[in-house]
Amino acid sequence: QAIAGSGGMVAGSAAVATTSTSSTTLAKLESGDGTHKIDVGSFTLKAEHTSRFNGEVDSLQASIVGASGAVATHSVNSTVTAEVGKNAQVLAQHVNIDANNLIDKPWLGSDGDSADWNILSGSGGLLNGPAGHSETHITQDTTASIGDSAVVHVMAPISGEGSFTMDAYNKIAAHDKTKLDSGGAIAIALSDSMIYVDRSDAD
Repeated sequence: QAIAGSGGMVAGSAAVATTSTSSTTLAKLESGDGTHKIDVGSFTLKAEHTSRFNGEVDSLQASIVGASGAVATHSVNSTVTAEVGKNAQVLAQHVNIDANNLIDKPWLGSDGDSADWNILSGSGGLLNGPAGHSETHITQDTTASIGDSAVVHVMAPISGEGSFTMDAYNKIAAHDKTKLDSGGAIAIALSDSMIYVDRSDAD
């Protein structure tokens, strides 16, 4: 959270909030052989990570001449892998392999209508920039895999059927609100919000 008051700066940003997160999540079954194996009724291998972030910037009270107002920048890079390794051996009636990569930038409140503003700008306006600016970049790499020469054997139960599922799942829930309250004194009366999904791969 960044809040700007009055000041004597000539140029720059009145209030800035920045977040950056990079994560790697791995769930892996290593290699085995005939005597080193998984032999169970139900086998689950699950890798899951949630990246939760947010920012709130208020430059409404700032009186900085030539400042660029309220700025928020966010960067998220998340890698999630669920892997049955090379030469691993699994015998089970039910097999479930999941890699879940979740991105969450929630409202600053219970819902969009009542939520607080991520950007509340009342100052600024450099020649080339808006008075309020929010920018988010998201990258996801998600993999569920079975390695070379691995054996995953779904055994038939005494009754019913065996099952096998393998999923790589990405979810992005990103919300943002910006507001410009200029009072007629901003060089560039503009506030913008940009959310970029630079990559979202699930294999």
